[in-house]
Amino acid sequence: MRLRNGAEKLTAGVTDDILVMNRCDEAIAKKHRLCRGNVYFISGTPMKARSLTGLLLKNHSILVKDCSRKKGFEGREFIRIAVRDATDNDALVRAMHEICSMHSN
Repeated sequence: MRLRNGAEKLTAGVTDDILVMNRCDEAIAKKHRLCRGNVYFISGTPMKARSLTGLLLKNHSILVKDCSRKKGFEGREFIRIAVRDATDNDALVRAMHEICSMHSN
């Protein structure tokens, strides 16, 4: 896979961490250094990136970017998350836990 002038490369220097939903995406994010911090693999996410981002916005007013349709990432489940502070981070973690718990059955 080749990244072509993607926003991911342009924002890598200001992106703290990346969460990915499969091992292939984890390898890509690490290989291309798409963040300055850590790449986290979320195992067992029970839904597609589009569904997850929709539920976060609708139910929790949290805007997360669905990157799964970006050029070069077709068929892969990437989301981009930007968190301002610890309070927002805690809210995001709680919301993702709630969504994943409700949809894991």
